[in-house]
Parts: sequence; C-alpha cells; structure tokens
Amino acid sequence: MSILKKASRSFILLTASALLYPNSLLSSDHMIQRSPEQTWKEKQFEKWDQDDSETLSADEMLEMITTHKNNGGRWEEKWGTPESQTKGRIRKRDVDGDGELSLKEFTAKVTWN
Repeated sequence: MSILKKASRSFILLTASALLYPNSLLSSDHMIQRSPEQTWKEKQFEKWDQDDSETLSADEMLEMITTHKNNGGRWEEKWGTPESQTKGRIRKRDVDGDGELSLKEFTAKVTWN
C-alpha cells in the first residue's frame, strides 16, 4: 500500500473517531474543555505526597506502585518487583539527586531506553 493511501486511511479513521467520540482525546473540543487547574499527574502527586513535603519519597513511591500493581497478578513478570520499579523510577526522574521526586521531576516527560 502506498504511503499516500496509508496516510489517507489514518486521517479518515482519526476524523471518524473524533466525530463519533467527541469526548475522546482525539477531539479538539475535548482538549479545549480540559481543566487547566491540575493535570492527572499533579493530582496523583498530591494524593501520594502523604507528608506534604512537596516531594515523593521512596516509601511514598513504593506505596503508590504497590497500590496499583495488581494487573491480573502478572505485574512482576512484566515490570519487575515494586521495589525495583520504585528504584528505577526515582533513578530515571531524580534530576537533582536528592533521592526524592519533586512535582517537576514527577511530571516531567521521561524517555525509557
């Protein structure tokens, strides 16, 4: 199939999806209506920062991960233990090296290699 046909097919599918599901992420109206107050990640940060220190400690991250880890009982097969996930997430995001994640570090876009 030529590139033009693939692009046309993708455009048609995306347009149809936006028309059929106006509240989906594909709809530009949905993006306009999105609340500017807090993003999902900011809400999660606020929820899990239990000591109100404005950082997430390793213990708070571990609790967050273990609370959401079930995934049909196959979490560890796919992602590793909650402890290894905690260490990996902090290692990857902790820019200032203090062992905790600030809101900026927690919400930053991360590239996993």
